Amino acid sequence: MRVQGAISFRSLDDEAVGPGSLAEHLETFGVALFFDATRESLAAYMASWTVLFHHPHATPDGLTVLQPGGGTDGTGFSRAAIGPHTDRAQIADPPAVVAVLVERPAEFGGESLLVDVASDRELLSLALQSPQRLVLRDAEDHRHPVVEQHGGRVRVRYRDDALARPVAVNDAGEVVLSRIHALAMTPRLLRVGAGCGYVLHNHRVLHGRTKFTGQRTVVRLLANVAPTHPLKRLNDGFTL
Repeated sequence: MRVQGAISFRSLDDEAVGPGSLAEHLETFGVALFFDATRESLAAYMASWTVLFHHPHATPDGLTVLQPGGGTDGTGFSRAAIGPHTDRAQIADPPAVVAVLVERPAEFGGESLLVDVASDRELLSLALQSPQRLVLRDAEDHRHPVVEQHGGRVRVRYRDDALARPVAVNDAGEVVLSRIHALAMTPRLLRVGAGCGYVLHNHRVLHGRTKFTGQRTVVRLLANVAPTHPLKRLNDGFTL
């Protein structure tokens, strides 16, 4: 019998993941799916092993409700497609963990997009040879490497929209940019039902959505792994 309010987790290959093993799963695979969740149970579960990272559009409880006409400008509050991206990519230290819960699916479209950048190790090795040749530049001309080492681990920050865009500073950077663009254009598509969603390592797995019709409602939570957790190293990135 399923316990009322309990969230179940599974891998992309449909293997069970214990709630207490999610951080270990993210360390190895970058993303896990979850089922039977509410915004309250998801927030409570995430609070058991992470520290809230506050997004400018979030409510005081740390949750951002993304739906068309949500009262805030931006593509997330529309029915438009959102390309695979790193959440808060344009700041110095993006959060390590993103949890996304679909409360109300779209009538049509609205599939989730996932891209595991660690799947192209050659790309990452090439980018790390000179991190400054490919940078993410925001509207205020702040620049951060798209691929960088942090604490001995790897971080990827990528988005290509009005908030920030990748810029190659030389021919070698153009090679890296073309490869990461190609990777972002071949995402894994997921049709996510009500009460379901995913948790991902934000430094490794890009996420987005296709355009949709209807009143699709999604709740997002950003976090870092708690400093007392054995896998707090996830906050520094992932290993090749």
